[in-house]
Amino acid sequence: VALGTVIAQYIGLVLAILLYLFKYSDYKIVKDIKKIFELASIKKFLKVNFDIFVRTLFLIFAFSFFTAESATFGDDILAANTILLQLWMILSFGIDGFAFAAESLVGKYFGSRDKENFNKVIKYSFYWGIGLGVILSFVYLIFGKEIVSLYTNNSELITLTMSFFIWTIFAPLVNSICYIWDGVFIGATATKAMRNSMVIVTLFIYLPVYFLTKGAIGNHALWLALSLFMLTRGVSLTLYSKKYILLQDD
Repeated sequence: VALGTVIAQYIGLVLAILLYLFKYSDYKIVKDIKKIFELASIKKFLKVNFDIFVRTLFLIFAFSFFTAESATFGDDILAANTILLQLWMILSFGIDGFAFAAESLVGKYFGSRDKENFNKVIKYSFYWGIGLGVILSFVYLIFGKEIVSLYTNNSELITLTMSFFIWTIFAPLVNSICYIWDGVFIGATATKAMRNSMVIVTLFIYLPVYFLTKGAIGNHALWLALSLFMLTRGVSLTLYSKKYILLQDD
């Protein structure tokens, strides 16, 4: 697995170099060196990337915490949660395609103050993202056990995993909203709001919900906390959008 990952990374590097040489070689000559050192632009660039860094750091913490706490419930729960978390990741990989497209197109139309196309991009990004979430939820609902069986042939582990599967069925519907908003906010460079949303939701929703319900519902507390984490991210970003990214008529 490690060797395959390393080889894949270097193949990507070689392809990127070839793409640059044969497709974008005209951009390698800097005609105005001063543009590289525009302090205002550099400051904004660093600020945006710092916001994204903090947001990503808290997101990684949320999933790492989930895995670490899963281990406290025993090896079987850890295995079951790991399988289900992989099914959550499948959605993120799919929605990220639309989120990346939203980043580019939202940035284009936000920068040009093209309200009509700006709003259209956001609307259709959500159509595609939520639509994919609905399809995936339906697939999980109908073929959940068969999908879990692809990860293990241990019947006891399959049964245990299915006892928590309800959280995975609803996850695509909930998670798709915050994933698309991430792309929109990055495209509009409204990264401060995205950062604040992640910090607030992690500290005041995710962690408290888990620790307050852990004693009563056990492993379900982890899934409840993670689900509310995603849900409230979507809600908070929706609220933030009214202030930070909705274009107004000039």
